[in-house]
Amino acid sequence: MTSAENRLENSAKAVILDGDRVLLLKYVDRKMGLGVWYSLPGGRQQYGETLTETLIRECQEEIGADVVPGRLLFVREYIHARHDLAGKGRDQHKIEFYFLAELKSELSADYLAADDVSDEGQQGMRWCNLADLRQLNIFPTGLRKLEDAVNISTDTYWGDTY
Repeated sequence: MTSAENRLENSAKAVILDGDRVLLLKYVDRKMGLGVWYSLPGGRQQYGETLTETLIRECQEEIGADVVPGRLLFVREYIHARHDLAGKGRDQHKIEFYFLAELKSELSADYLAADDVSDEGQQGMRWCNLADLRQLNIFPTGLRKLEDAVNISTDTYWGDTY
């Protein structure tokens, strides 16, 4: 039997583009030695919720804006115990679904530079040029190649990657 801490979880992530820029969440890690790092808005699916409903809810919570989910770009599987952060943080096994999404409402000014907005360590958000992702401490690290992924409709399953 699987404990509540060791269960498989799904999450939905939003790839929100503005021309050649993507919206990122900024985090400051206080536990695992990551320093400043970035990720896309989104989070865990709740029971009885579709992935697109998850995406909409999580974006409301994390960026204070409504989004319209678009096509699925790729799927990433992550098994924490198999990667560099094993033994640090929360042990997890998750499947992440990355969707293109459009802003339906304005970004909340309160969320742009606020401390601990929604998730622990979330320190606001920023727009980043797709070409500049290669230099960022971003997770998953495969997002450094997001510029290529948004223009390709194949290889939507990334497998267990860090």
